[in-house]
Amino acid sequence: MPTPGIHEEAGIASAHAGLIMLDGPNGIAITLTASAAEGTGLSLLRAAELAREQLEKGQAEDFAED
Repeated sequence: MPTPGIHEEAGIASAHAGLIMLDGPNGIAITLTASAAEGTGLSLLRAAELAREQLEKGQAEDFAED
C-alpha cells in the first residue's frame, strides 16, 4: 500500500522563457532558474541512487512524516 504523501509518479520538466517549470503529481509545481534546475536534478539523481542501494540492502523503513 502506498504511503500517503509519497509519490510514485515522475514530474515533467519543461523550459519556457529561460526558466524551468517542473510539474509533479497532485498539482505540485515549481519554477526554477536553469542553474537551480541543474543542481536539483543532480541532487535528485544522487539521492535516487542512494535510495536504490538502501532498498537492495534491506534498509527500507517507514518514512517518518511530520
